[in-house]
Amino acid sequence: MFTNLLLEEEKSVFLKLLVYLSKIDNELSTNEVNFIKKAGHDIGIEVDNNIFDLKVGKLEDLLFQFKSKRSKKILLIELINIALADNNYSVEERGGILEISRILEISKNEVINIENWVVEGNKWISKGSKIILD
Repeated sequence: MFTNLLLEEEKSVFLKLLVYLSKIDNELSTNEVNFIKKAGHDIGIEVDNNIFDLKVGKLEDLLFQFKSKRSKKILLIELINIALADNNYSVEERGGILEISRILEISKNEVINIENWVVEGNKWISKGSKIILD
């Protein structure tokens, strides 16, 4: 949603982190794959299937690219969105998000606020789709 506000140097790392989180529970759903491909399109990076074989390494080595509070929050919004994409916000996904937020120095309360906002936003979009499609 706000990925157009990411800096160029953050964009490829952003995609790597989406892949990391989508695979953290050892279940890569079609919805998650589609989410990553759309995210790539939205930021102007073509996503091929090789990205899903990516080894992330140390999170700290990737997360240092995100310096502004705004970029860090955008990353968390999208990570929470991909965690919810398969309608199963797993313990592993939540743990991954909390670990990333810890490294980014984003408080757990702030993560909870972002989670709540994303969930409410997804409900709003779903309701809008029903209105349009009925």
